[in-house]
Amino acid sequence: MNASQKYREALNRIDTLLLREKPGDPEWIDLDRQNIPLFLNLCLCYLNWKQYYEAIDAATEVLKRDKLNEKALYRRAKGRIAVWDLEKAEDDLKMLQQQYPGNANLVKIELERIQSLIKEREESAKNTYKHMFKNVY
Repeated sequence: MNASQKYREALNRIDTLLLREKPGDPEWIDLDRQNIPLFLNLCLCYLNWKQYYEAIDAATEVLKRDKLNEKALYRRAKGRIAVWDLEKAEDDLKMLQQQYPGNANLVKIELERIQSLIKEREESAKNTYKHMFKNVY
């Protein structure tokens, strides 16, 4: 059994326990918050295995429970960059920059990378259209 399977199993066990509690009760909230480190670790596994959409989903699960979770914002941004969802990645990084100014250098590097990728994407699109319409006239 690999790490992600163990994290998934732990998440399933917590979900089973959550079914016994009333949503919103203190016990339910405490149990649900125990999902956070499991989803964070699962997200990291997915990033390492280049399963970016799964990583984004796992980070989003954390952010449902803790809207400003530092690791989740960063890891979701990394996943979004990998799937070229650059604008949403930029939003995550700006939120990270705003909430955690101590990470300014790391965020700055990633934001610069996004700007570079956006330029690359625009150049690629420009060249595609240039060649596409070249034979029209």
